[in-house]
Amino acid sequence: MNRNIAILIFLMLVAFAARAVAGSRQGLDVDELFSLAMATGHSVEQPRGKTRPELGDFVQAQSPKAAMSYRRYAEHDSSPAGMGRVVRAVFLSDTNPPLYYMLLNLWTRVLGTGDRSLRLLSILFSVACVPLAFLLGQRLYGRTTGLIAAALFALAPQAVFYGAIGRMYSLLCLLVLVSALLTLRMHSRPTTSALVAWILCSAIGLLTHYFFALAWAGMCAWLLLYPHRLSRWRLLSIAGIVLLLVMPWYAGVPESLEGWRVTKGWLEARPPAFNPLVAQVRQISGYFVTSGDWMNREGATDFLIVGIVGVTVLMAVVRSRRFVALRSTHLLLLWLAASMAGLIMFDLIQDTYARQHSRYAFVALPAALLLLAAALARLPYVARAIAMVALLGLWGTGILRLNVRNRGDNPFSTAAASINAGGGAERVVVVHAIPTMVMGYARYVDERTLMLDWVEAHGTRTVERDAAGIAAVAPRVTLVKSPPARVVPEETWFTSRAASVSRSRGVGYEIVDFVLRDSADRASSSR
Repeated sequence: MNRNIAILIFLMLVAFAARAVAGSRQGLDVDELFSLAMATGHSVEQPRGKTRPELGDFVQAQSPKAAMSYRRYAEHDSSPAGMGRVVRAVFLSDTNPPLYYMLLNLWTRVLGTGDRSLRLLSILFSVACVPLAFLLGQRLYGRTTGLIAAALFALAPQAVFYGAIGRMYSLLCLLVLVSALLTLRMHSRPTTSALVAWILCSAIGLLTHYFFALAWAGMCAWLLLYPHRLSRWRLLSIAGIVLLLVMPWYAGVPESLEGWRVTKGWLEARPPAFNPLVAQVRQISGYFVTSGDWMNREGATDFLIVGIVGVTVLMAVVRSRRFVALRSTHLLLLWLAASMAGLIMFDLIQDTYARQHSRYAFVALPAALLLLAAALARLPYVARAIAMVALLGLWGTGILRLNVRNRGDNPFSTAAASINAGGGAERVVVVHAIPTMVMGYARYVDERTLMLDWVEAHGTRTVERDAAGIAAVAPRVTLVKSPPARVVPEETWFTSRAASVSRSRGVGYEIVDFVLRDSADRASSSR
């Protein structure tokens, strides 16, 4: 067996194992549940006037119902939704293009909508990126860089985390790598097959995630700067074909965003002590460190990693000043710069804070890892070995923590265990949250638990009618709040009528148990 192939197989197995560890954490998060809703054709954030229950749209229940009734929004119907219903659900409820959800629809029809099935698709896409990283690194700088790039991609914490969640990010990464390889192919040999493949891959990428356009713009800029055998007019012509292919979907984006409700505007909230420069530095360092959206803990480990990366790049530039002048390096730098600048422009135009979220910068992760791989390849052998062992070892410790971290958007299995432990007859669980969170709690509580969704953004619930209606039939009420930050109207109403109140809180949720006064009085009089 070819030595390169043997090494790549080993690295792919390592990558699979790392992502399996990250994907083994208990319970889906809110975005993963949203993926299942879209893939099964269930709209959950549609405008009120466009709600169609017969098409599986989320509708607030008029009275408490069993948890299994809410679970159906993340499961296939008896007659699974076709692609038309999936596209409709995405158009009404999401801010991403539909292609990933269409693939997930087909995948879950065969393997089901379980937690492991959902994440396995992402893991396979991510593992497939390892040999692509090798091919791209080899094409840009040689075999050594290619092997280092494959090793880095196998264990980089951000690649591992986003490669193990049920979202489109690993597919996005795969498509960006393929696009980069096709860009190099067009640059040197612009055959008809290469041009057609580049057009199709570009269109597929743009229909997978909008921020694919940032990396794509960087690659197009490189081809314009260094046309070689591909004339600039030819590049502009095929780029125009790509835009024509995706225009049917993109033309409807303004209407889609205008109708989006419930979580609309969540990126507009200014983070505490936000600093644009700090945000940009964290975005770049996030490609290498072990903390981020997935593990919000910074410490000596991350400082050490940043130090290793910084020293490596500095030594590479000093030892080979020509490294920065290479056209190969310019491709990666333009890819990285376009992604960074695109996010900044997006935030400035939309008055948002997308830079605070690493997943929106994920499209440039391969470029960052390839640049680091090229820098490592230029170090003396001993220095390179020390840096690689230290870096991969530190990354490994971060990966081991990924499956135990309960993030704020992943509270469902933990909270459900508390709800089930405090179960009993004649109790209603009221979930004050967005629809996907209601689905999350329903997924993990006992399927017979009576639940009622309280989606504040819908504006259809009133304490006089809904809370009073619950109190009339249920001696106990369990209120679940996600997030737990404030007192909600129904909580005040139940508290004023409770004989006893008990509270428990976890990451991302609060559970408040009420024993209502009338039921307590009835129990006392019966004794």
